[in-house]
Amino acid sequence: MTDGVHWQGMDPRGFPIRLKSSTWYEKILATPDRPWLADHLDKVQRTAEAPEVILEDRATAKREAYVRLWPFPEHSHLMTLVVIAEVTPSHRDIVTVIPKRSLKQETGGMLYVRP
Repeated sequence: MTDGVHWQGMDPRGFPIRLKSSTWYEKILATPDRPWLADHLDKVQRTAEAPEVILEDRATAKREAYVRLWPFPEHSHLMTLVVIAEVTPSHRDIVTVIPKRSLKQETGGMLYVRP
């Protein structure tokens, strides 16, 4: 798989944010419980570009969590989509996407709240 950019956009703070093809196909969609996300790339993009909040990743200051609530028909309920991005001075690289039922483990400080 090529390591080209699969998708690129702009986060609400003005940072370019991108998803590499290798990350999308070989990491996110290859995770056993996440192949269904292939039909929801638009939700990943919109979460990165228009999140409800952006949190500092509690595990490392080199990552940020973009968070947004979405309906997922496959699961018959709302789920929170958490897009984790690695921070560089010039842009953000998406490293994983995690669908969650709750945000109990998201404890990082708020970097952005949608007005």
